[in-house]
Amino acid sequence: MTPPDLKLPDDVEALKAMVLAMAEKAARAEALASEVADLKARNADA
Repeated sequence: MTPPDLKLPDDVEALKAMVLAMAEKAARAEALASEVADLKARNADA
């Protein structure tokens, strides 16, 4: 299902840029989640 307010670009290059930006954002979120898990583990040992 596609949300009705989702605006997708009309050209392929803009769509590629959008997908790459979303992938980078997801990678940063994963890295932050991993860092949080590491910090929680360290604090649990303290």
